[in-house]
Amino acid sequence: MTKKEWLLHRLDIAECRVRLYVNANRDSLWVSRIKKLMRHPMRVLRVTLYKAGLNKKADVFVEMFWKRKLFLPLWDENVLIAYYSNSFGLVEIPLVRYLIKNMKQEDVFYDVGSSFGLYTILAEELGAHVYSFEPNPHTVKYIMLNASPNTKVEAVAISDVSGEVEFHDTFLSNKSGMSSLFSDIASGTPRGTYDVISIPATTLDEYIVSHEVPIIIKMDVMNADYLVFRGAKKLFTEHSPVLALRIYNTPLATPRTKMSLALLKEYGYSSYSIKEDGTLIPISIQADSLKFASTFVFKK
Repeated sequence: MTKKEWLLHRLDIAECRVRLYVNANRDSLWVSRIKKLMRHPMRVLRVTLYKAGLNKKADVFVEMFWKRKLFLPLWDENVLIAYYSNSFGLVEIPLVRYLIKNMKQEDVFYDVGSSFGLYTILAEELGAHVYSFEPNPHTVKYIMLNASPNTKVEAVAISDVSGEVEFHDTFLSNKSGMSSLFSDIASGTPRGTYDVISIPATTLDEYIVSHEVPIIIKMDVMNADYLVFRGAKKLFTEHSPVLALRIYNTPLATPRTKMSLALLKEYGYSSYSIKEDGTLIPISIQADSLKFASTFVFKK
């Protein structure tokens, strides 16, 4: 069994755990809870005690499906999925399969909007040269703790300007992944609460002047992608990296998404959906009909 075959096999096992965690079979609430308790009793107990305020220790070691242990916080719901299942969320697994199948040893990988750095650490496992970009102070510190010394971790937002920008941090809602440059995205958390902070920003065109040019980019910047593209015309027109982009659709987000799609078309990119097995299908994206969040691959 090759390394990639082993990773795909381990991912298949982890996907079964994810499906149990999210109750993909649509069992009743009590049946779902009993199944989870039987599968991972200590994990269920620890999370229950933490949520009840009886266990103050928020940080735990989470073993991902490729056997790498990461130090992560239980206060974030995306981390809870990894803690229970050793995996990414269910909607992310097709992209994970695509990356495992297509990323090559020594590829340069940019993780733009890294959150807690799960894709960053996966790319390390695949032998890539990794650059991780995450401006949220509550999550980037975990990337710095978990990433390899060879990975370049940048606590900066990628945008169309260099300097200080306003950032809406949803740490208070326990959903740091919803933090955004836009208040309407950040306010979409269940609690709808966020802090406004100032963070440093730069553009990809400026960054590649003094760093390796990416072969593959994974981007999840909570609807600010059109700003990234405006600051990366040289990168996308002259170097043509493969792009895996998470796209958002809400009444206020859709106009920004349309600007992103128009820029990618201007830069010569075609769009693809990702099948469950990680293969690609050409697709014409209609921004108005998307789910809240969907991931597509763009390439020339």
